Parts: sequence; C-alpha cells; structure tokens
Amino acid sequence: MARNSSVENKLFSVPSEKLVLMSVCTYGMYCLYWFFRNWSGVCDIRGKNYSPLVRTWLFPFYNRNLFEEIKKIAQEREIQVKWLSSVLSYGYLLFLVGWYSPYMLFVSIFAGVILLPANKTCEQFNEANGFDESTEGFDRNDWVIIFAGGLLVIISFLNAIEPLMKSPFLNELIQYLLPAQF
Repeated sequence: MARNSSVENKLFSVPSEKLVLMSVCTYGMYCLYWFFRNWSGVCDIRGKNYSPLVRTWLFPFYNRNLFEEIKKIAQEREIQVKWLSSVLSYGYLLFLVGWYSPYMLFVSIFAGVILLPANKTCEQFNEANGFDESTEGFDRNDWVIIFAGGLLVIISFLNAIEPLMKSPFLNELIQYLLPAQF
C-alpha cells in the first residue's frame, strides 16, 4: 500500500564521494542498496504498489525503469535532466558483465560512478521539495564497512598485481629505472 506522508515522498541521494567509496568497499553491493531505496521513493511518490525488493533483486531488468522514473519525476518538478536513461542502464549492465571478471575491483569502482548523474538528480529533486537533509553523510556503520571493505580491496588489488610483479619484463624495467646504486 502506498504511503502518503510527505516526509517519505523523497528520493534517495547520498554525497558522490560516499556513493563511489561505498561502492568500491562493498564491491558494488552498495549500489543495490541505492536501487532499493530509490525504488521505495518512486513507489511513495507515484503511489504504486511495486515491490522495491523484487525490482532491486531483478535490477538487470528494472534498472532502466528506475532511471526513467527518476527522470520523469524530476522533469515534473521542472528539474533539467541531461543524462539518458538508456546510457546509464547499459553502463550499469556493463558493470554486471564485468563483475565476473578477474578485475572486479576496477569494475566495482565503475558501478558507483555510473549512478552519479541519477544520484545528483535525486538530490536536486529533494532540494526542490524542501528536504534539506536530502543527502546523508558517513555514519559509524559506514566507516566500519569502509575499513573492512577497504582492507579486502587492498588485499584483492595486491593479489591482482602479484603475477605482474613476477614478470621478467617488469623486473628488467625496474632494474633499468633503478640502478644498483639505490
């Protein structure tokens, strides 16, 4: 059932730094949280009975719909939107394919970045509706996730570059650049 409270009729937006950093430290899982919260906001604003959990779970099929809804909601409030839903959707689907690559770390960074235009539109919508707290900063739980996830990211990065460090070409390059005097 749709909720009618004006406090709940807002979209979810976070600072750009938080979106990218949390995406990196959770290997892109924070983006699913972003999808869920925005589907909940769209349902509240539109008075729809969509299941935000199902639409988030099936995000490969519904991500373009969410971007379209955010765009339409913003344009109804005369907020200028310069991004295309299809571009964001295909970009995010590229993230989905890349997530299964050995370079998942770099792909998860891309996932947070691809959502930035839509996130900014959500922030503008909230500001236009008088929600001063349209963005939330980092809280204690975020810092725990950043610390633990950051350690995993560093370990993953070191494991990814380990074969490169053992390559004969790289060893010769290092010896050439750093003479034995150092």
